[in-house]
Amino acid sequence: MEQTKTTSQDEAQAKYNQPSQGQQQTIQRAPKIWIPLESNPHLYTKYAAKLGFQTDQYRFYDVFSMDAEVWQNFIPQPVLAVILLYQVNRDGDLLYPNNSYFTSEKDRVDQPFFVKQTIGNACGTVSLLHALCNTGLRESSSNFEKDSFLDKYVSTFRNSTPQERADFLYEDVSVEQNHQHIAESSEAKLQKPEPLNTSQQQQQSQENQDPSEMLYCHYVTFIEKNGNLWQLDGRIPTPLNKGPLSVPGDLGLSTSAVIQQYMRGYCGKGEIKNLSIMALAPNIPEELLG
Repeated sequence: MEQTKTTSQDEAQAKYNQPSQGQQQTIQRAPKIWIPLESNPHLYTKYAAKLGFQTDQYRFYDVFSMDAEVWQNFIPQPVLAVILLYQVNRDGDLLYPNNSYFTSEKDRVDQPFFVKQTIGNACGTVSLLHALCNTGLRESSSNFEKDSFLDKYVSTFRNSTPQERADFLYEDVSVEQNHQHIAESSEAKLQKPEPLNTSQQQQQSQENQDPSEMLYCHYVTFIEKNGNLWQLDGRIPTPLNKGPLSVPGDLGLSTSAVIQQYMRGYCGKGEIKNLSIMALAPNIPEELLG
């Protein structure tokens, strides 16, 4: 199946000095799998800076507890995005009970900036892009360095489809190199490869593994838009509108409620071995927190 590029895609190619391949570009590609990223606020802040985000204004923080006291005293406000690393069981994803992936037609009209994930283990990069791109679009003053990757990516693909944004990322060398650099500088490798079913060979390899060792981790991003909590996960077709913030004006506490619901779903189904939360918030010196 072939896909003919639109004019906007050709312009994007030119803007990034990429050669256009016209009708020869197809949706089906050889599987590409990256090294997983560690859930580490220092590394995510470093990665954000490499992409052109102004980290003197905002940076990532470790959310070591979901208690209200932690959000209020240790995480500067306002929180602009929350990134969750959680584990996915072989027999189901408890963050999506009953495969609740659906978004209403009303929600499709004013969705956040959303990118599909088409690269194995790229969920860390996709989650970061969801946080940074939506922050840049909602802030009155630009959070992106002029002519940086983020500046050009958002301006070029602002009105594109999630698949078009993913197609560009698949081919972009700079993002892949930055991801690789950050992954190799990680202090620990917390994730095993994600079961993205990118090929029959990968599927068979997973089926031959011991079920007790089938532990996968995945990143998703939560943001606020128009008073609603949005869950952004590149594996599923669309961003999910989770409804109005459960705590008006407080993205952190509202996201905690969703995560705690996920944790309650684990009761009687095993131990949660990997769960990590980071928040994108104003850059305040550590000595002034708490």
